[in-house]
Amino acid sequence: MENLNSVEWQAKEEDIKCLREWLKKQLHLPQNIPDEQLIQFLYSCYSKLEVTKKAIDTYYTMKTTTPEFFSNRHLDAPGLKHITDVVQMCILPGQTHNGYSVLWARLIDYDSSKFFLDDAIKLLFMVVDACLARDRTSAKGMIIVFDNKGNSLSHLARVSLASTKKYFIYVQEAMPVRLKSILIVNVNSVMTHLMNLIKPFMRKEYVKYILLHNPDQIEKTYSIVPKEIQPKDYGGEAPSMDTLSRDTLKQIRSNADWFQFDESLRIVESKKPTKTNNVYLEGSFKKLNID
Repeated sequence: MENLNSVEWQAKEEDIKCLREWLKKQLHLPQNIPDEQLIQFLYSCYSKLEVTKKAIDTYYTMKTTTPEFFSNRHLDAPGLKHITDVVQMCILPGQTHNGYSVLWARLIDYDSSKFFLDDAIKLLFMVVDACLARDRTSAKGMIIVFDNKGNSLSHLARVSLASTKKYFIYVQEAMPVRLKSILIVNVNSVMTHLMNLIKPFMRKEYVKYILLHNPDQIEKTYSIVPKEIQPKDYGGEAPSMDTLSRDTLKQIRSNADWFQFDESLRIVESKKPTKTNNVYLEGSFKKLNID
């Protein structure tokens, strides 16, 4: 199997075989999951087979039961076409010193009436998937940076608690990525209200790895996200957010076939066992971890 970004980790053939044998007994799950995706799950779950099985089940259950995030994932869909004029998201060029990919997101239109949370989350997960599709066994981990500039109480009023809950279930329990840290830059007074809103949906170990930075503290982020890969809008040496977000959208479009295939990988509810993971309540099995 391929090495993950030249680190000392390699998927074991017996682990892949074990997952394949397990899948044959899970009639509700898709049977044509690519090997490289199984490798991603193994890596993100630190090769723990039972943890990996839970992640796979939760992942495909979420992708089936949350169409607001995972259906019609093409950029010409009305909601996505609109949200790309409201937010910018990109994967930064290069990686951190620890080999982590970095996703950077910000508002570009501060009119809260134009912000739709479900569409923004859908785009975010598409960017993550496009990053994985580009090199499906490369990412040692991921850091997500959110620029809080422009967020207001009126934006907060548009946040659905149901969508927020589903977002954190997917990120914490299913997404096949080792999420290393969440940086929030340009923090303003709204952040206190936002943290109070989202904390009930977050495990304690996730909360402590959310790092907040005021507008004059961007240099403090350089120890985690090097200046040479940060957008020049933030004093970095990489291209602008405009350029990087356009490149990321092109990458998503170039993976249109993969997104179409992904929508075929769904569970069959009628074949789901009576006793199975409750994906909305199941306990934790992955952690944020800054090396």
